[in-house]
Amino acid sequence: MKESIDCQRSVTVGSKFGLHMRVAQQVVRAAQRFHSTLTIRHDAILADARSILSILILGALHGVVLDLHATGPDAEEAITEIAHLINADLDDVEYGKFGAKLSV
Repeated sequence: MKESIDCQRSVTVGSKFGLHMRVAQQVVRAAQRFHSTLTIRHDAILADARSILSILILGALHGVVLDLHATGPDAEEAITEIAHLINADLDDVEYGKFGAKLSV
């Protein structure tokens, strides 16, 4: 059995519209694939990365720095994927539905 590890990372919200419903949905879907516990902090507010409502309550606008925390056997992979989703501008023209990069 893989041992439980603890990871932390700060990430800047990349979407020009902030951490909105579509981005939150992608974060939740990604978080649900991992065994680790994942939380997102903005100031004094702590959100469960598996809860859309919890993420939206953060009210994180473009450019806001969020603190991510993951604990579990796949914490490093989980925090890397969640950080990528939050940092990416998934509203950019080159991205299609649900952030899938379109080939040009």
